[in-house]
Amino acid sequence: MKNKTIDNLSNEDGAILITIALFMLAAGIAVAAYAYTSKVRLQDKRQAQIEEQYATIMGAMSKYVARNQGYKPCPAPIAVDETSANFGLETECDTAIPPGSSVTPGAGATACNIAGAELMRYCVYNNGTRRIRFGIVPYKALKIDKEDIIDPYGNLYSYAVVEQRADGVNSPSSPADYNLITINETLLEYDVPTTSWVANNYVRTSDMVVYSHGLDGRGSWLPSGIANPASPAIPVNPAGCNGAGFDVENCDNDDVFNIALRSDVVGANYFDDTVERDITAWAYIWNDSDDVATGEIGIYNQGLKGSGVGTADPQEDFHVVGGNIRVEADASVIPQPASSLASPPIPDDIKPTGSVVTPNYCSSTTGNCFDPGLFGAEEGSSVNASCSSDQYLRGFVNGQAECVDIIPNLNLNCPGGYLQGFSYSGGTYNRICGP
Repeated sequence: MKNKTIDNLSNEDGAILITIALFMLAAGIAVAAYAYTSKVRLQDKRQAQIEEQYATIMGAMSKYVARNQGYKPCPAPIAVDETSANFGLETECDTAIPPGSSVTPGAGATACNIAGAELMRYCVYNNGTRRIRFGIVPYKALKIDKEDIIDPYGNLYSYAVVEQRADGVNSPSSPADYNLITINETLLEYDVPTTSWVANNYVRTSDMVVYSHGLDGRGSWLPSGIANPASPAIPVNPAGCNGAGFDVENCDNDDVFNIALRSDVVGANYFDDTVERDITAWAYIWNDSDDVATGEIGIYNQGLKGSGVGTADPQEDFHVVGGNIRVEADASVIPQPASSLASPPIPDDIKPTGSVVTPNYCSSTTGNCFDPGLFGAEEGSSVNASCSSDQYLRGFVNGQAECVDIIPNLNLNCPGGYLQGFSYSGGTYNRICGP
């Protein structure tokens, strides 16, 4: 009886141990599931932030392109602390100025400058025909916030662009001339015949890319102005841009980029970057400009073709067909006469109101032009509108004054009237007087 009781107790203890073990197993599974779910949620949160930031950056990029005749901004410098006034400021994409030296990197080579003048700190790749500039997103030129160019991992978004697409001068004439960046893109797509998902590879080209270096941060720059150091907590992140990983291609500052399926597995297929390459922008003929000093907003013509009124094919910057151009003075600022007498002289600071200011008037049929300064014998005018003391000005021929000799002994006096003109009869000039 006593042994049976002991056996019963042993059985009960074993049952308790099994229960505890099962509970611990269930708890472990729950913790693992929670940890995995938390990781996925964190990844989703980071991905949502990246997508939101890309929408802001690329949207601002589109507006910049529309305001600047199709040109994209030049990158902001690297190796600059966020407290500097030059942080996030657009550099000058002058193709005659390579980084930190007077020698352009050879074909297929990259040159970087991370010292010296802050606005000269960038990398340049020479593809043998043109150059690609590397830096960070110029948020000040895009008129967005600094926080918009810092990814969820605390690294700055990188930006690469073909220099001729950002210099405002040497824009190539066709996409084939400036789409010099090659992008190898892998997409997971559903294959209908096999009813399965397959990874398809595509090769695309672009003239610019904006990219995040992902969790490992290889090749990125920090807001403090230093390169992202190696992180012991992330074994795939060696110092600098090297080691295994499909994303290494995105940090070597050349003309090739990869877009691949995300993989956290250490090795050749590791990929945690995100790359954006496309923007949609219209280059409007008319655009607005704002004066930062005064806060005033103006409108200007970008001169892509010209503006026509009554014609769809303007031949000049501003071409009017079958219509008139009307300019009027502002009556509210011109002194009005107190009676029917002549108006008082208009003050000098009001005279330009309602004026057409031009150095030439030209014929639309012959192309002949004349200087409007001749009307007032303006000093410095290309036309001499004066005549000698024994001549009088009869008019203008081919934009030059026509002077006629005064007839000797001709009586120009018209008592009680005014001189209307002359008649010629019998070899004699006679005055014509009016009342």
